[in-house]
Amino acid sequence: MKENEERVDEIEKYYKAPKKIGVSNFILFWILATTSLVLPFIVDYPVIHKYTSRTFMFLIVIYFFSSMISKLYLVPKAESKRKKQFLSNSLGVNIIIESTKKYYNNTLKPSFIKLAANTMENAFFSNSVIAKMLIKRRVIIGLYLLLWLGLFIYKIENIHFLIWITQTLFTTELVLQWVSLEILLRRYKNVYKSLYNHFLNNVGAETNVAKACIIDLFSDYEAAKSSAGILLSSKIFNKMNDELTEEWVKIRSKLKMDE
Repeated sequence: MKENEERVDEIEKYYKAPKKIGVSNFILFWILATTSLVLPFIVDYPVIHKYTSRTFMFLIVIYFFSSMISKLYLVPKAESKRKKQFLSNSLGVNIIIESTKKYYNNTLKPSFIKLAANTMENAFFSNSVIAKMLIKRRVIIGLYLLLWLGLFIYKIENIHFLIWITQTLFTTELVLQWVSLEILLRRYKNVYKSLYNHFLNNVGAETNVAKACIIDLFSDYEAAKSSAGILLSSKIFNKMNDELTEEWVKIRSKLKMDE
């Protein structure tokens, strides 16, 4: 409990706004999806259809701008702050005002080898969180695809419902986010595996080649995170944190990382 109380992360505040927008947009997405499904069935009620259509268009505009603000400004700003603090902690430099304490679980002194250890730790925790997130995503996408294939193969009287499913599935971010998470998981696993072998073979960071490899893997990690543009679930992370921390301690011990 004492360790939890002493843990400090002054960067977390920059993620609060995009996370709130993410929750709001998730709710708004399903409101829009439901409305688009209902609209054809209320054409016989002109007044209701008129105001529902206008509300629908207004909500689409809100959804668009809130998504763009989050994706193009708020998330990149938060990730930039995180990267700067990451480098500050790893290399012992002050390139950002905000600081962290006990955010990275190793006792290495600031150096290129600490940069490698911090990157490996981030990849390890991120892998586990993404894998957990993907369980739900795969189930949702799988059910949608089965429903879509079933309606597509067999003749149905109401073609509008098939069009709605096709639109919801393929013209929104449902599939895109799922694919992005799958790719992100693969790329993080590659980073983790490479750094694991780096420590296992005791490559160190004394040579320019070793330093270049560490910088390359750090760049791969950051590039993967940037290209995906997806915030990992804080709820899943907090739930798994203690278990993952214990496992990470064992990995550090096995690789003699702190010696």
